[in-house]
Amino acid sequence: MEKIAIVGCGAYMDSGYGCPGMSIKLSQIKPDAIYLSSCLVNAKPGCPYSNADQMAEIIEKKTGIKVIQL
Repeated sequence: MEKIAIVGCGAYMDSGYGCPGMSIKLSQIKPDAIYLSSCLVNAKPGCPYSNADQMAEIIEKKTGIKVIQL
């Protein structure tokens, strides 16, 4: 079975998923693919800091793992 990670938008951060402990735990998973959620990819208005394509590129460069945009 393929292991995947799903990256969502700020709503997840508000629920406590953005804590440093969760980030460390997620970094140990080593998924086969990383999916950017549709709420992040299709957000209107978009993120003021970067768009989904830029985020995908940064994640791929840092992790070496394929990023898929839903």
